[in-house]
Amino acid sequence: MNDKVITDVSQIALDCLNSVLIDSKALVTGSVEDFASAALGSANARSAKILLQYNLGTTGTLAILLFLKMCAGKDSIFGAFKVNYYTQNYIYFIKLINCR
Repeated sequence: MNDKVITDVSQIALDCLNSVLIDSKALVTGSVEDFASAALGSANARSAKILLQYNLGTTGTLAILLFLKMCAGKDSIFGAFKVNYYTQNYIYFIKLINCR
């Protein structure tokens, strides 16, 4: 697993999005062609809405909008307790991702 913590939506690239969607079995054929993001803020974290645009002919369970929650910065505490919290309380709403 990649231990790099995503702290800014600019760290997300098309290859990362495609990899995540393929690994989750949501993307069967084709790929994400482009995406747009809108940053959202909070006191302890940052988040972003990611609007996906697929290549023509792409198949699978194609999400149009993703929600990304990120650490607020380099000094933010992020560890197993956060992952456990979200998987226990929001398991039906999240998919933990690992961008390679």
